[in-house]
Amino acid sequence: MSELETIEPGKWLPIYLKLEEARLFLNHLETHKRFPKLVLFYLSAFLSASRSVTFHVQKQIVPSFENGMEKYTEVREKYLNNEVAKYFVELRNISEKQMFLPLGFEMMEKHPNEENGEFIYTRRAASAPSTPSKHHLDWLENVLNTEWSSYTQPRWLITDFPTGKKELFEACEEYLASLQMSVEVLRRSFDP
Repeated sequence: MSELETIEPGKWLPIYLKLEEARLFLNHLETHKRFPKLVLFYLSAFLSASRSVTFHVQKQIVPSFENGMEKYTEVREKYLNNEVAKYFVELRNISEKQMFLPLGFEMMEKHPNEENGEFIYTRRAASAPSTPSKHHLDWLENVLNTEWSSYTQPRWLITDFPTGKKELFEACEEYLASLQMSVEVLRRSFDP
């Protein structure tokens, strides 16, 4: 049962719907990591949906409660006033205005480690362009379509993440978790 199914309809429903929308786009991003254009499209949609959560809170929830802005500011400072949240706000702005995001790509190849019987991954191909290029997207699609096997794993990376290079899906998960926590803390403080 999702969080959405456990709340009563009303003022919080649009916010939980936006959180689920962000989760849906993030899941599609992970599922379609073999298709560079779809990665860009789903990342853009994730950024837009996740960013709209705080807009909905500010417009629909905060004005409904006495001391609403004070509580909202307190929760925002605790959960969203950090390098990661600020980075994702800026990433959304870049996505909206420039479209090309600072992403890198690695094709990892799986090899058996005979010492411990586990698999290890080594980088087979990598790319981190600084400007958009149809040639680059075509190259990525070619690598993903011709070299894809059960022994290869594509990894999309955020190359300028505040804590250093980080896998895209993990970084988005980290941001979404802080966003979900802030909404839940706000809901419990407004509607105990």
